[in-house]
Amino acid sequence: MSTHSTYSLLNAGRIVAGPDSIEQIADIVKDYGASRALIISDKGVARAGLIERPKALLEAAGIAVTILDDTPPEPEVDQANAIFNAAKNAACDIVIGVGGGSAMDVAKLIAVLLNNDVTLREIFGFRTPMAT
Repeated sequence: MSTHSTYSLLNAGRIVAGPDSIEQIADIVKDYGASRALIISDKGVARAGLIERPKALLEAAGIAVTILDDTPPEPEVDQANAIFNAAKNAACDIVIGVGGGSAMDVAKLIAVLLNNDVTLREIFGFRTPMAT
């Protein structure tokens, strides 16, 4: 008998990739009806300047941008909750992840948390108290 839980994964309905695909970011955000974007990233990506182009494109299209670039590698639950609280305070209506694995994973989690009545504990199926 398997001890693993069954789960379902809904993949993105639209993936845009390729050279200069970033140039479409403002149109994609507008397609979702969003006007306040939250970019989640990490310090390395920010220092490399990789947030600047999407930020500039969004702002040029009249989309307000908030940046949270403090995602640590392999964040602990309390760190993810802190990013979630900052995201709630930003009052954005779309989440964009820019960076590597941890930043992308956190961006996806934050989008789920912002749009659903669920906690990290519930997402990960914890049945015992978890440090927050």
